[in-house]
Amino acid sequence: MGNVEQGKNECGPAGVANSMHWLKAVGDIDLDGDTPAQSLQKLKSDMPGFSNESGVGQEGAIQGKLKFAQRTEHPLNLDIKYQADAGLTDLGASVTDGAKTATRVGMGGKPTFEFLKQQMQNGEDVELSIDWLNSTGVKTGGHVVVVSGLIEIGNFRAISINDDDQKGPGGLRTNHWVKIEDEGGYMKLGGINRNRVKAIYVESKSSAVGGIAEVVAASSGSPASPAAGSGSSDGLYAALAAAGAVVVLAAAGGWYTRRRWLR
Repeated sequence: MGNVEQGKNECGPAGVANSMHWLKAVGDIDLDGDTPAQSLQKLKSDMPGFSNESGVGQEGAIQGKLKFAQRTEHPLNLDIKYQADAGLTDLGASVTDGAKTATRVGMGGKPTFEFLKQQMQNGEDVELSIDWLNSTGVKTGGHVVVVSGLIEIGNFRAISINDDDQKGPGGLRTNHWVKIEDEGGYMKLGGINRNRVKAIYVESKSSAVGGIAEVVAASSGSPASPAAGSGSSDGLYAALAAAGAVVVLAAAGGWYTRRRWLR
């Protein structure tokens, strides 16, 4: 999965640009020869209310994705959905733009790891919308990351993400592993500033068949459970990166991997 350079508060459109170019790379969509940077510019225009001063809201991000899918130069046949907390986002049961509609999964409660894992198993493209929180748990801002991988070993759960920390040149984080922790009942990305996951955005080619491709089972050679501390376990994650195993799911006595890191 690629990782486009972002300007100030461009994480929303950039996350979608990264997602769209992964779908292009696996052959699900055609973007008419656009580069990730060109797609980013289009998505900034397509997302209602976007500005570099304030970013974009959750409904605006979904609307922009729908608009982008209906561009005449590259109409995209996508199923778009989301799981979002109704109290923390401006997302209701559905979002419509033109002839396309995105629908909410669930009743507007907290996004769940189980939903996230199922979408990755199904071969869906996934972004997370998070709130930044201060030391007292009050929201101070927001951010969007793309999920490039997932691991679950017993009670240990982690994902790899692509994003830009927007602190200047060289701020891209590509296939960066973070532990899934708890923040007042919400998922939290460990090892970075205090946060909570408020929404999961999902898209895939319409009528795509779910399942895990390029399956490898290794029940006897599974690595040991990582340490329980916050953030990543460097040894394990380095081994996973070297192997190219991007989705790793502990299941029924074996490990199952699906390659997703496209170079």
